[in-house]
Amino acid sequence: MTLVPPSLEARQRRALARAFSWGLQAEVRPVDRRHWRVPSIREPGLLYDVALTTRDGREHLACSCPAGVADMPCAHAAAVWLWRTEQMTGGSVIGVRPG
Repeated sequence: MTLVPPSLEARQRRALARAFSWGLQAEVRPVDRRHWRVPSIREPGLLYDVALTTRDGREHLACSCPAGVADMPCAHAAAVWLWRTEQMTGGSVIGVRPG
């Protein structure tokens, strides 16, 4: 079953592929129903905050990392998306195609 909407941009798909390849969804730490912390890959001990917000009437994951602050897709928000998908389906994501 495909869970990634076909409408995702290429850079969003790349962020999902990076998060998956780094295993970041296993590192997601829930704070509450709408906030998570995800570790930096490059800076050990640094945690980024990811928040579930609404943009244009749709759910949006906003991250405190430099890419997220610049409103670009990032692996941290993608990791939360993967984690949430696994939580909601009770399954495991076994692969992500970047393109």
